Amino acid sequence: MDRSSKTIYRTTFVATCVALLTICSWLSVPFFINITFQVFAVFLIASVSKPIISSLSVICYIALGLIGVPVFSGFGNGISALMGASGGFIIGFFISALIISLFSDRYSEKRVFHLLIMLASLLLCYMCGTLWYAFVFNYSAHTPLLDSLMICVLPFIIPDILKIFLVWIVYRKLFPYLKRLVEKM
Repeated sequence: MDRSSKTIYRTTFVATCVALLTICSWLSVPFFINITFQVFAVFLIASVSKPIISSLSVICYIALGLIGVPVFSGFGNGISALMGASGGFIIGFFISALIISLFSDRYSEKRVFHLLIMLASLLLCYMCGTLWYAFVFNYSAHTPLLDSLMICVLPFIIPDILKIFLVWIVYRKLFPYLKRLVEKM
């Protein structure tokens, strides 16, 4: 594959990943909290693509949201969505995508390791989101971080772990087909 074909292939793949992430951001299951599928999309994209592609996909997603395209959950957009209470999770998606794709690229055959990396990345995403939430709401030293954890993490743990297992199952089933696709990049 020549260089221009590879560039077109990569660009198309990134655009497809951004579209998947956007659609999964819009999908919402109303429960006692709204459960979106952003984590599913980010972790699947990171699992199937190389680090540069997964990082670029999340960066493009964030950039589209910043310029006003309603790509974030609840059709949110703009700097206010990124600087709001959930902005840290959006930044955490970038970090998680980079970490998962780095390790998935190197250790794709180690199934349990892949699952553990996704769980660790989820914890890192939670940390970014919780710290951001505490910063946005200007928690003082007198307000425990536990309050932020109760709001930002506790309601989402079980749904997000289920999404990770779903990513893991989908990835394992599609791995033989995806391996050839990713090798072209």
